[in-house]
Amino acid sequence: MEKTIKIIIIPHAGGTAMAYNRLKKELRKYHEVSVFEYSGHGKRAEEKLYDTWQQMTEDIYAYIKNEVKDNEEYVLLGNSMGAYLVQDVCHALRERNEKLPGHNIYAACNPFCNIERLEVSMIENSSEAIRSIITSKYYQKYLRN
Repeated sequence: MEKTIKIIIIPHAGGTAMAYNRLKKELRKYHEVSVFEYSGHGKRAEEKLYDTWQQMTEDIYAYIKNEVKDNEEYVLLGNSMGAYLVQDVCHALRERNEKLPGHNIYAACNPFCNIERLEVSMIENSSEAIRSIITSKYYQKYLRN
């Protein structure tokens, strides 16, 4: 089966890429998947921790630029704090006229308060590109009905 879309996962606060191994294994059946690793955590444990939110945002921006090839479709999945970072990274991508993700998936976070900055796009039930995320047995237990 041809993999249809790249999924980039931005972990929770203090999270490492390893925490997403089971989810990555399930999603890799249908998609190319990569998980961002925060500086000072996991495989990047020897690197200096961030001093500011902006440093994290810029690091994720650089990671996405490196991971996503020209005209490649991709989705950002932010978990908890990662969801808030996804939102800020998308603003940076937009401001720099870079390719935006086809969808953002915000998991385990409260609704965004700053409505002026939030852009919501409707995900249609027939979207084949993300159907495996919605129906994944592993991920289903984390979704609200």
